[in-house]
Amino acid sequence: VILYGNKFLSKCTRWLPEEIVGRSFFDYFSPNLKSSHDYYKNTFLDSFEGYFRTKDHQKIGVRFSTIVLRDQDSRVVSIMLLGED
Repeated sequence: VILYGNKFLSKCTRWLPEEIVGRSFFDYFSPNLKSSHDYYKNTFLDSFEGYFRTKDHQKIGVRFSTIVLRDQDSRVVSIMLLGED
């Protein structure tokens, strides 16, 4: 679920933050991965690439770096994705 969208994301995609916050990340992003197993590399991929869909249905190439947040029992509680075009 998308929790935040900054001004740069809005500028690039033409989506307003209130239009995407609360929606699934995969409603807008198509990863270039062979399978869902590619998300995992010791826990999660350090980075991955794909296409972000703009409001006018264009594709923007994006590379995402991941930050995995864990609780005291090492369970994943959140994953932060930082994108760059």
